Amino acid sequence: MSHEVRYDQGKHIVRVKIMGALSESETTAAARRDSEVARQHNCKRHLVDLRMGVATESLGRVFMLMTGLEEFGFDRKDRTAMVYGRDAEVHEFAQMVARNRGWHNLRYFQSLEEAEAWLLEAD
Repeated sequence: MSHEVRYDQGKHIVRVKIMGALSESETTAAARRDSEVARQHNCKRHLVDLRMGVATESLGRVFMLMTGLEEFGFDRKDRTAMVYGRDAEVHEFAQMVARNRGWHNLRYFQSLEEAEAWLLEAD
């Protein structure tokens, strides 16, 4: 897996693009970089594009990743949109785990446009 993380100054969003197999170590590295860039720019909005990624982790590992979001530097005031194109059952499970843990500002979308629109809504 590879990833790109950049700050979109015009929209005040950290944009993350994930490509290839979503391994735990690479996912962790991308999440930590996302959080770091967000802190540098005092940004609370994250757009994670998973459409070119492939989920390879077990549901058990997905559960563990979603229950440890604070460890990556995120807080519940962050607004995070995850966009996926495949592996719907894995991403729907991840969203359910996040919501059950109080992460109501983390949502999954199949449309990049809908995800961005949701991120830019007033809080």
